[in-house]
Amino acid sequence: MNGTRAFVLLCACAGFPAWADNCAKFHAFAAGDAAFELYGATAICTTSRQLGGGQSRDCHWPFDYRAQVAQVAFSDLVDGLTQCTDGPVIRDTGSVNHPDSFEQLTTTINGRSFSLSIKDKGARQETLIFLRVMSE
Repeated sequence: MNGTRAFVLLCACAGFPAWADNCAKFHAFAAGDAAFELYGATAICTTSRQLGGGQSRDCHWPFDYRAQVAQVAFSDLVDGLTQCTDGPVIRDTGSVNHPDSFEQLTTTINGRSFSLSIKDKGARQETLIFLRVMSE
């Protein structure tokens, strides 16, 4: 692919082909229409109520601790969010004492707030990628 990485967020849902463009994948995620696999890791998803009556859809993908595939998957998600955003992308790499490492970015797509983060958790021997979207 001429040195570029493909965004590999596979969608397994009726009427949503895996070859659809990146932004359609984020829209499907926001709508709750999709079950996702990310580089072989199956998503664990929940829906939460937020203050003010909104909801969030929260998914995370577990990988082996500091596995290279987790870094590649996170980078691909960052690239996808950056391509689809309609607002500023804010990156937070602040120091934390728990988990071992943490990186997060937030942005908006079609007026919905997205948060993407990667966390290394040594005690659990896992690296976790989190994707959250807030609904109105």
